[in-house]
Order: sequence, then C-alpha cells, then structure tokens
Amino acid sequence: MDYEKLAKYKGRRRRAVSPVVATLILIIVAIVGAIAVGLIMSGIASSTSKTAGGSNVGGSQTLYVGGSTTLYPAMTALAAAYQGLHPGYLVNVQQGGSGAGMEGVALGVLDVGEASSASAVTSAQSQYPNANLIAQEVGASAVVVIANGLPANCEGITLKGLQAFFSAATSSIAACTAADPWISGLSGAPATGNVTPGGAGFSPVSRSDLPSGTEDTFCSFLATTEPGQGGTTACNVSSNNANEFLGENEVGNPGVLSYVEAHTGTIGFTDIGFAEGASVTPGATTAQVQIPALNSTSQTPATLINTCGSTAATTLAPAGDCYAAKGTSTAAIDTYVKASLSGTSGATVYPDQTNGVGLTRTFWMVTKGPATATEQDFITFCQGNPQQTEWNNAGYYSLYQIVPVTPP
Repeated sequence: MDYEKLAKYKGRRRRAVSPVVATLILIIVAIVGAIAVGLIMSGIASSTSKTAGGSNVGGSQTLYVGGSTTLYPAMTALAAAYQGLHPGYLVNVQQGGSGAGMEGVALGVLDVGEASSASAVTSAQSQYPNANLIAQEVGASAVVVIANGLPANCEGITLKGLQAFFSAATSSIAACTAADPWISGLSGAPATGNVTPGGAGFSPVSRSDLPSGTEDTFCSFLATTEPGQGGTTACNVSSNNANEFLGENEVGNPGVLSYVEAHTGTIGFTDIGFAEGASVTPGATTAQVQIPALNSTSQTPATLINTCGSTAATTLAPAGDCYAAKGTSTAAIDTYVKASLSGTSGATVYPDQTNGVGLTRTFWMVTKGPATATEQDFITFCQGNPQQTEWNNAGYYSLYQIVPVTPP
C-alpha cells in the first residue's frame, strides 16, 4: 500500500493523521519490522535524521523520497540507476501528490519531497514558514487535455469551452464541422461545436488526490480570463486547487488516464508523459485517447490561432500540428512545449503564443533546510546530463533540454 491511495481520502474526508505520516509508518514497519508504531509517531524527526543524510536501515543508507505522481515514473527509474552506481544505498520512492510530498518533507518524514509545479512549492513554503523549504529544479513538462470519443470533426477546444465543460458534472457537445473543428463554447458562436453544461453525453475527469501539481497547473490556466469571455467558477482556489471538480475524480495521472481510456465521452487532463503512453509507445498517444488542440484567446472561430504557433483561419493546419489523434506522434507538441520552456517573457507559451498563462511546468526536489551531502548527491544525479534517458523515457524533459528558472 502506498500513500497515493491514502491521499485519495485526504481530498474527500480529513483524517486526524496525515497520509504522509501514516504511510511512512507502513514503510518503516515493512522495512525494519521491529519498530513500534508509537515510537515512530513520537519521533518523526529523529526517524529521518538529516545529520546522517538519511536513515540507516539494515546496514544500508536509505533516502525517503516522495510526492508527485507525475514524477513517479521518472523518479523510480532514476532511483534504480542511482542505486546501481551506489551499492549500499536505498532510495525509497513513494507517490501521493505534490502536496503530500511537500507536507512530508516539511514534517521531516521524507528526506526529499517532489513537486510537479513551482506553485506547489511556494504554497508549501507559505504553509510551513518555519520549515525552510529549499527547492532545486530537476526537469520540466506540460499538462495536456486528453479526450475519448469527441464528436465528429472536433479537434480543438477553446478556453471558454473548457471553462464551461469543467464547471458542470455533465455536458453535451455538438459535432463540429470540417471547416470549423473547434469546440468553442463561445456565446454567439455557431451552434456546432459548442458545450452545453448539464447535458448528457460527456463528463469531465480530474484528480481526487489534492493538492496536485498537475491540477494546480491546469486550474491556473482554466481560471484565466480574456476580454469579453467572462470568468469561471470551476477553479475556486487558483493555487493548489483544494476542491474537486465536478464529474469523475480519480487518483493521480494514472487514474485519470485509465478512466478516460476506458470511458467514451470523457475529457480529462494529464501530464504529457502519461498521455503519450511512454511505457508502451514513447512519443505517441495511447490507442484510446487523443490530445485536442487548445486555444485560450479566441473571440470568434474565424480568429482562432493554431496552437503550435502558426496562424490559421478556421482549420488546424498543417496536419493538426498540436492536435494528436489516437495512437499518433506527439512530436509537434513536444517541440512546441520545449520551446515554451525555453522562451522568454512569455513570447512562446504552450498552448498558444498570445497568453502568458500556459500549461508548461517545472519539476522540483525540495529539502527541509539545506540538503545534506547524501540528499544533494542524489538530487545532483537526477539533474545530470547522463540522466536525460530516464527523463525522456518517462515523457519529460531534463534540465539540458530547457532553460532552467530561478527557484521559488
């Protein structure tokens, strides 16, 4: 049992004991086997003593690392590679969401916490001002919208359409036209391709394990308003969205992806690495879902902007660009995302170039105070040029493929 499952309950009903603390108990009991639960609860800080750079369990040096479910595939691969080069070291990696990772390191039950957005770090720094949380960037990626069973000809969704869709538990979406392949949701727009909240047929899918860096990034984008478009009630907390969206709620990126894959008539969001089906066919969407194009600033279908940077009147040209059908290459999206992560002053921001709030995000490893020698050695290893393979195989980007930013 990992604290991904425990974190699911945190979003729906508060427990007296933190999911991070509860799970650490299970981890240590499983490893040590003879440590009393009461001793762990009364000595959390000493159980992960930083003076030793980790915990000594069974003669091995152990680092407890946990947090973001987005980072989990890359982090398990990085931990295995690190352990292969450092006999006698154990890197125990758990998942449960960025918020759980920040809580765990702030309370001292994790040596290193993982966050999949800078805002998750800044939120934790505000929540735990005495913990002296110090963040180091280790990689980056982007959140994409995934869909199963969109109506005929629909290949793109505007911000207004997403706002309408994620503000309701169910919606109906009319078929688009070949000349206008956008789900607009704009008042006064043509009847085709519009979202009707409350109708039957389509359900939004989002995270239940909150706070989540993935949902935080998506929510920040969703809450963006443009002149004439109005606002949205879907995201009532813009940083680390604390309330579940209406519709279906699943645990982690894997849960959202699995649900959308299995249910026609659903739209959700995941990190691009999950949407690409990296574990099966790297660089392509899965066989069940597509990645629709997104646009945040259009006022009428005639002025839609192609989301990979080229202007198009009413079509996604050429060949869809930042739209990826089921089982097809995501190379164009990857190229644009990397350009966004390396751009300056918002000049290049996925999903479009005319709005400074995008869906790209950075990955962080966080320690309570300055990292110990052991903690820093592992973090530096994760940042290293030779580790691009582990990041890329998980569908993400290493620091050597983007321009790093100033830590929060």
